[in-house]
Amino acid sequence: MPKVSVIVPVYNCEKYIAECLDSAMCQTLSDIEVICINDSSGDSSVSIIEEYMRDDSRIKLIHNECNKGLSYSRNRAIEIAQGEYIQFLDADDYLCDKNVLESLYLTASQNKLDLLKSRIYVVENGVRSEHILYPECVADGVYSGRDLLYRLETHNVCSWNSTSNFVRRAFAAQKGITFCNGIIHEDVLYSYDMYFYAERAMCVNRHTYVYIKRENSLTTQQKGINHLKGYLECMHRVLNRDLCSYSRQFLYATIKYFLRMQSIAIRTRNEIDASIDAECFDGDLKELYSIFIWEKTNLVNVEAVEENLKKMAENQKLYIYGAGVAAKALLGILNEHDIGIDGVFVTDINKSKRTLMGHPVKGINECGSEDKDALVLVAITKQVVGNVLELLHTKGFKNIAYVC
Repeated sequence: MPKVSVIVPVYNCEKYIAECLDSAMCQTLSDIEVICINDSSGDSSVSIIEEYMRDDSRIKLIHNECNKGLSYSRNRAIEIAQGEYIQFLDADDYLCDKNVLESLYLTASQNKLDLLKSRIYVVENGVRSEHILYPECVADGVYSGRDLLYRLETHNVCSWNSTSNFVRRAFAAQKGITFCNGIIHEDVLYSYDMYFYAERAMCVNRHTYVYIKRENSLTTQQKGINHLKGYLECMHRVLNRDLCSYSRQFLYATIKYFLRMQSIAIRTRNEIDASIDAECFDGDLKELYSIFIWEKTNLVNVEAVEENLKKMAENQKLYIYGAGVAAKALLGILNEHDIGIDGVFVTDINKSKRTLMGHPVKGINECGSEDKDALVLVAITKQVVGNVLELLHTKGFKNIAYVC
């Protein structure tokens, strides 16, 4: 049985995979296996890995039948891993020196740890910065995972990067800890599970990992609704834990952990579109979003609406642009003034509901020449209104009023 299984999900990383593999294969701890999971790459990543395999039998390569995502790939590798401990390594990152795995293994095995947290470097635009510094009063001590989480949250240095987790494989298997399939930000829940179940855990102020912030990576790509759903799913699963029998300290730590998720979820919503409403989600996530994320007030500028009442009366046709919560609020105000509309336009009908409070919702490309003289009330957030105004002008609309 190898001492460490290094798990490397691979997807279109031909520019970086060699440096990643070099950092693993040059380790002073030679008793390792490196499991690469090809998630249906379309570049030469697999060919590069196969070249390495010809020279080093410690490398294994498995293939997903189609693109399954990071969580599925890691879980599949965990199932076949044989190492005493597991280290996750993303294909566009690398281990920061040749002694990393030996250092982690010695510390973890000597202290009989389920979980060992280390530090990472973050490199952005060629500049390396340090991530989290664990305080002296916490570092190098052995605690339960819950106690460690409390200490880290108390000092605001809790990390949820799975790549900073050195994990005893048998412990994770016994507790059934895996990555949540089908979501983004799966590290958040995985790391919480580690803290929740670990009987012996430690953090060390040793840099082990170099995380490269690249454009269009999962963490830097433009945010979409799936990013928000990922945080909501993690929040939902943490809320579903029965914490009544645990200490107040752990409850405090969980609350802080949860509130950080909530804060990032709100920021993510604002980056996408602050007018996203609860109808975009199903079941429990819908309720969770309504309680913790959705801001229902001050979405429409009532004065701006009233300033345009005369225009609305003069125009034979009136449309709303946007089909979110702001548009709902605007419809309520128009109803108070006994003003009807002729319909609702959105940028992409495939990402929207088909009706809004009984009014048909159409894609902007469905507008006809007879619509161009209509007054369009733009009911979306200011963050994207510039692009929308440009789009409406391109479509031939001249009478446009922004009311949010």
